[in-house]
Amino acid sequence: MKKNLLLVLAGLILAGTAYAASVALSPISVSVEKGKTFSVTAVVDPAAAKIYTAKVELSYPADVLEVTSFSFAQKWMALSQEGYDLMDNAAGKMIKTAGYPGGLLTKQRFGTITF
Repeated sequence: MKKNLLLVLAGLILAGTAYAASVALSPISVSVEKGKTFSVTAVVDPAAAKIYTAKVELSYPADVLEVTSFSFAQKWMALSQEGYDLMDNAAGKMIKTAGYPGGLLTKQRFGTITF
């Protein structure tokens, strides 16, 4: 049985944050069978200001989804201090923070989240 996760991923988009920037997830809708994995890509848009770091915070329904992995895109350097790096499937929360050497002014892929 396939289940459309449009509302779940829309909630993730609204929960995604980055300092002085915005975060979007792609795709925003998936159809997936129970027990199957799927991935979404987080993209950071610095808008009008150059940014050097981004913190992405996602909330998801823990009774429906489980994050199985996260991988940063090229050039991003993970910051793993307390409060900057978390994957808590019991609470349905993920936080990833990273720096981008030299900063960025255009949209860049931040990483891939696999559920």
